[in-house]
Amino acid sequence: YGLVEVAGGSTLMAPVFFTNDGTVRVDGTLQIGAWASSEPVVSDCTPSTECSLSLAASATSGLTFTNAAAGVLTGSGTIEVEGGLGTISNFGTIAPGTAGTVGALGIEGNLAMQSGSVLAVDVQGVQSHDVLRVSGTVSTGGTVEVSYASGAAFSAGEPLAVLQAGALDGAVLPTVNVPDMASSVSGTALLLHAMAPGPAPAPAPAPPPGPALQEAQQAA
Repeated sequence: YGLVEVAGGSTLMAPVFFTNDGTVRVDGTLQIGAWASSEPVVSDCTPSTECSLSLAASATSGLTFTNAAAGVLTGSGTIEVEGGLGTISNFGTIAPGTAGTVGALGIEGNLAMQSGSVLAVDVQGVQSHDVLRVSGTVSTGGTVEVSYASGAAFSAGEPLAVLQAGALDGAVLPTVNVPDMASSVSGTALLLHAMAPGPAPAPAPAPPPGPALQEAQQAA
């Protein structure tokens, strides 16, 4: 629960951070799992040379970090799970960038988008939209929740690659929360396709009642 922020240019090592129920904003680097707890090892020391300092790698491929239903992962930095060998199991929301502005979030590892999960993306146009970049394998699912940024415009049929992965299992395509977009898979990318020029304008407000209708309502 609560809020964890990793500022741009900084690194937070979290060796025992396995479940998120709050909001994690990463603009720097968040390292989760055994690699974050590796002990420094001093080696190659001789009287005539300087010592070298390295981290003893101890990552395995078994770690799963769970973003629970109430959890939010957001920001424009990088989340590393077990040195890129682990997996994020997402039941909550992943929102690249900042709400209302376009940005990109990176995941070093794998990602499973579970039923009920959300990938929240801001869209301004084909070349200007949020992107989630994953180094490993992504299993799609859940919902892509689109928010249109100020001045958003696109043409029918134009694809938006909102998720890019090292490998992609698109057996379960995510639903999309707006009627003018649909999801599809192309190679290792999850695309949104514009079904019509958009975004669709908001419906005009109903005109105020005329004098005759006002008189009838008052008489009633």
